Amino acid sequence: MTEADRITDKLVAAGAWRLLSDLNANMQRRDEAFAGLKIALQHQPDSRPLRRRRALLPEQNGESQESLAEPEVLAREAADSPGLLVHHGRALRHARETERAETTLQQRYNAGRATFRRTSC
Repeated sequence: MTEADRITDKLVAAGAWRLLSDLNANMQRRDEAFAGLKIALQHQPDSRPLRRRRALLPEQNGESQESLAEPEVLAREAADSPGLLVHHGRALRHARETERAETTLQQRYNAGRATFRRTSC
């Protein structure tokens, strides 16, 4: 049993497992990285950052088709997030679906433009 297994606070536990996942991903231990994220998501199943990280791992390993499922779900669920919209477009481009990426980004941008928060640079 690791220290991360002993943590009872869900937010802290999710963060610890996310860090372990990142460490394993940086060491190119793909299976361990996914396992850590899976446990982190058990502690925080609705966490957009954790789900986004889970979506990025296949892309970072060159698995373009596998990397599309999570960004598509996140983009539908989080239409108010320009960052997730951009990530979805990038995942589509990575999967060599450039035309679909451009069309999807434009449609979702137009549909969500009123709800996007304006931020200053």
